Amino acid sequence: MRIGELVAIFQNGLDLPVDVNQVLAAIISSGVEVETEFIGVELDTLILRGKYRLFHWPNGFYGGDPNVMANVYYHRNDGSDWQRIVCCKEIIHLLDPVSSFSNTREQQTALAEKMGLPFHLQDPTKAPMDVNIDLVAEYIATTVLLPLVAREAFLEPLKLKKISIDDIALIADIPSRYVSIVMSATWPSIHEKLLTL
Repeated sequence: MRIGELVAIFQNGLDLPVDVNQVLAAIISSGVEVETEFIGVELDTLILRGKYRLFHWPNGFYGGDPNVMANVYYHRNDGSDWQRIVCCKEIIHLLDPVSSFSNTREQQTALAEKMGLPFHLQDPTKAPMDVNIDLVAEYIATTVLLPLVAREAFLEPLKLKKISIDDIALIADIPSRYVSIVMSATWPSIHEKLLTL
C-alpha cells in the first residue's frame, strides 16, 4: 500500500475521533501481514514519545515463514491525544521501505538526536532518509486522524470563533499543535503532496 492510498481512505471521514485500530486494519487489509501490539511504557517525553520495533518470530517448531511482529511503544502517562498521534505515526512506519530502517543502536541514537532538533533547525534536504520518513509520518498520522473533509467542516466555525483550535483538538483527540497545522492555509497543499506518496 502506498502512503497516498492510506491518506485517501481516511480523507473523507467526518466521524471523529478516528480509531487508530481502523488505521491499523486498513494497513493490514492492504497485505501488510504484521501482528501489532500497543504497549504503554515509561518514556522521557522530552526525548521520545514513542517508537516501534519490528521483529520476526518463528512459525512453529519446523520452520515455515516466520511471523512478522511489531511492538508499538507509547508513553503510558500521556493523554489519549498524544497516545493516539504517537501510535498512529508508529503504525504508519509499517509501510516504510526496508532501506529506511534503523537497525542498530547507533542508527537509532542518531535518529533520535536528529528528530529532537526543533523544527526550524531541521533541514530535510540534508537529513538522512530515516529522519525525513519519520517527519512525514507525523503529517500522515495527523491527516488520517483529522481528515481533510473534517478540516473543511471546521473552517467556518473556526473563522467565526464559534470553536477554537483546542475544541477541535478535543473532538479529534489529537494534540492542539497538530490541529493548528491542519487548520493552516498551507495544509491543503501539504495534504495534496501526501496523496502522491
